[in-house]
Amino acid sequence: MLPRCWAAGLGKGSDLEIATQLVGRMLFEWGLGDQLMHAAHSALPAGATDKIEPLLQAAHIRAAEIIEMQRPLVIKLAEDLLSERELPSERLQELLQDNQPTRPPS
Repeated sequence: MLPRCWAAGLGKGSDLEIATQLVGRMLFEWGLGDQLMHAAHSALPAGATDKIEPLLQAAHIRAAEIIEMQRPLVIKLAEDLLSERELPSERLQELLQDNQPTRPPS
């Protein structure tokens, strides 16, 4: 895990904090960045946030595009969840079949 000072989001365990930690590990622990490097969690290289932030922003934009393309399905799921609180798997499968996702452009 990244040191707490690198955490993002609204608190420990937030989606944004977890995403930040994952991207940091991808780049600096697993060597999946554009440079061959390895850094222990406590010794992230200078400029780490400059590498992490663009990846998180790109993922955010991509997620927003997918949600927008699937807006009718998202709204229907939200409406059903508001009225039912839980959806049986059969209902979820029915909704997904009726609203086959379209593949967003890469």
